[in-house]
Amino acid sequence: MMTRLSLVVGLGLVPLAAQSMPSPGMGPRQTRMVDRMAEYLKLTDAQKSQIQAIQAKHADEIKAKVQAAVEAHKSFKEALKNPDTAATQLKPLYQAQADRDFDLLLDRRAMQNEIRAVLTPEQRAEMDKLQSFHRGMMKGRGMGGPGMGY
Repeated sequence: MMTRLSLVVGLGLVPLAAQSMPSPGMGPRQTRMVDRMAEYLKLTDAQKSQIQAIQAKHADEIKAKVQAAVEAHKSFKEALKNPDTAATQLKPLYQAQADRDFDLLLDRRAMQNEIRAVLTPEQRAEMDKLQSFHRGMMKGRGMGGPGMGY
C-alpha cells in the first residue's frame, strides 16, 4: 500500500532535475540529488528559471494531492487492520486510495511534460536515461511492478 504511494510521490523527483531551490517536502538529500541532475543535464539559467516557474505553478496542487493520497492510504490501512471492518467497506477505501494516487500521477505527469518541453532533444534523451536508471533502482528495491508507472 504505502509502497505504491512512495513510488507515485517519488516519481516527481526525477522531472524536478533543474531546480536549485527545494520544492515543498524536499529535504537536503533530495535537493542535492536535484542539483546534481541539473548539472548533469547542463541546463541554462533560462531553462532553470522556466522549470522553477513550472514547479511553482504545480507545487500547491501537488502538495494538496499528496496529502489527500496519504490520508486515503491511512484510512484504508486503518480499516484493513480492524477485524470488524466488513470486506464491502474495504473496496471503496482501496479504490479511494487508488484514485488519489492516480490524480497525483496525472499532475506529476503534466508537470513533467511541461518541463520536458523546456529541454533540448539531447537533454530529454539524458533525462530518459536517468529515469530508466531510477526505475531500475526502484525495481531492485522491490518497489516497482505492474500498475506502478513502470
